[in-house]
This record gives sequence, C-alpha cells and structure tokens, in this order.
Amino acid sequence: MIESRCGILCGECEYKEKMNCGGCVHITKPFWSDSCPVKDCCEGKSLEHCGLCGDFPCDLLNQFAYDKEQGDNGNRIEQCKEWATASVRRYACYCGLYCEHCAVKAKIEPAARVLYDEMKKAGFEDVINFIPGGDGFWPFLKSMAEDGLCLSCKEGSGNPGCAVRLCVQEKGVEMCAFCKEYPCNKFSSFLKATVGYTVLEQDNALLRDKGWDAWLELQAKRRAAGFTYSEGSREE
Repeated sequence: MIESRCGILCGECEYKEKMNCGGCVHITKPFWSDSCPVKDCCEGKSLEHCGLCGDFPCDLLNQFAYDKEQGDNGNRIEQCKEWATASVRRYACYCGLYCEHCAVKAKIEPAARVLYDEMKKAGFEDVINFIPGGDGFWPFLKSMAEDGLCLSCKEGSGNPGCAVRLCVQEKGVEMCAFCKEYPCNKFSSFLKATVGYTVLEQDNALLRDKGWDAWLELQAKRRAAGFTYSEGSREE
C-alpha cells in the first residue's frame, strides 16, 4: 500500500497520531505548511508516488530526503523504488500492456479526483440527493476518485474470458513475455485487435532481454511525457 508521495512510511511517523495526520495521500493540505512541493509535483503529474516519475529521483526529492533536520538519509527514495517495482508487477498485464498508460488511469481517474474534491469543498455532498440522479452519481464519483475504476487483470479487473489471461494463468507464468512459446497464435491474434499494439512487441522484447528495471525505466519516461495507448505521446 502506498503511504505517501515521497516514500515516507506514515505508519512509522511520530506525527501520525500527534497531529492526527492521515498522510499526504489522503489529505488536501499538509499540517506543516500551506502546501508540500513534492506532493504538489507528484499529484500534478497524476503519479501515485515519486518512484513512478521519469525524473526520479529528482533534485527536489533528494533535497527532502537528505535534509539535515527532516531528512532520512535517502530511505524514502529506496522505499519509492520498492513501491515502483511492486506497482509495475501489479499493473503489468499478462499480455505486456501497462495499466498506467490506459486513458482510464492516466486521465479519467485523476480528473474524477479533482471533480470529487472540488464538489465536496463546494458542499455538494450535503445537497446531492436533491439533484436528479445525484444519489447514484455521488457514490460512483466517490468510488472512482478514491478506489479507481479498474485495477489490472492480475487483480481481477478486465475481461475474465481473455484468451491471453486464461492461457498465462493455466501455464503458471507471470506474463506472455516469459513464456517459452511466446509469441504464440493467441498472442498474435490479441495483438491485431489491441490498442497500443505498436509498442507492445517492443516492450515485451525489452522485458525478456533486459528485465524489469529497464522496462520500468521506459514506462516511467512515457508517463512523464503524457503517453497513453489511445493517444500516444502528447509531444508527438
């Protein structure tokens, strides 16, 4: 579970109970200042934590991590690395697609969080039932903002009848790229009908040849560039 944007483990922080702090992931304004530049930067890029950023570890994070008074000698940076690896394996689909590049996670869920926060601050939670359809809309928006619409096929989301998913699960391999029979007919058929197929073969080859670290570095750079499978990079 991600506890903070910068890598601090909130469960071990003395201010959790002392200041009744829910952690930067769950609060709008930190108790120690009007804002936190690391939190603002991370959330401004729609990232779950700093370890998923293409610029990680940046000068700003290093400044906080090695601060003489409040720093932790880089422990939070190492924690972000662990979270990043865990996130990759969680959001790396059986076929090789990366959920973080889906428009739902990259655009719709962040937009839902902004809309939910703004509507809540404006008091809509108290009057939403008086608006036609509001009693159904508000729980949906809240769930989308707090929990998200989709996790990953490894977490049970997506099409339960996906031929690639069923094949990988049956063979007991982590992903298609690690299968001895890759690329097979099932994968080739899937490839022809998949958004993002132009990079999928390249990504799987990278994963097979150079491993998770190289694959993670590539995905982080894409996220920083605003890449989604449906639109490509914003810079293109």
